[in-house]
Amino acid sequence: MDVEKYIKETKVKGITKFGFDTQARVLDISKQEVKKLWNKSTNNQFKRFPRTEYLMRPMPELSTRMRPYWEVNLPKGVDYLMFYITPTAPILIPHKFLTDKGSIPLIFQNIVSIYDRELIMAFLTHDVECDMQRMSRFSTDGLIYEVGTEMGAPWMRKNMVYSAVRMGNRYGRKDKVIRGFNVSEYNRDLIHKADNSFLSSGYMQEHLKTIKKLGV
Repeated sequence: MDVEKYIKETKVKGITKFGFDTQARVLDISKQEVKKLWNKSTNNQFKRFPRTEYLMRPMPELSTRMRPYWEVNLPKGVDYLMFYITPTAPILIPHKFLTDKGSIPLIFQNIVSIYDRELIMAFLTHDVECDMQRMSRFSTDGLIYEVGTEMGAPWMRKNMVYSAVRMGNRYGRKDKVIRGFNVSEYNRDLIHKADNSFLSSGYMQEHLKTIKKLGV
């Protein structure tokens, strides 16, 4: 399939904004081909998305040398970022979400940077689910590998980060509390508001109706 046909078909079938899995099933092509066509049709927007669509504001009041924090700042009018793990259930990263990105020790940051282009979205989705605790810890940590793969992270880098995260699992889940401020509780409130906004927007219902109509 060429790019022109891909653009036309996704518009005709109403799946332009759908996840790669859904587009692949509807168009009857592989997910890898969908990703290539989507990137060509959007000038590689998917891979550039983490750097071009939002800014990270440093949070010195929460940061230490060993663990710096940032606030996700989205463009005016954008309440959250959406990253599709399944075709109908995106993980939402809300405006003003607080993150320490990859929690990578300084000694290892010359190997895997917290500014890693392909892993930054993996860091964010992992932070969201760590705070929400909606998945098992194994599934939550798996986001590092899964999202890193979707973003095109090199095999060695995503495996190193994933392995390090799994090793840290022995410490269990705890809210991030810094100088008496509960970062996790603050983030959960933002995520709940984003989820409610997403559900009330009607986008999910429209999405499900389209999938049902297309039989995918």
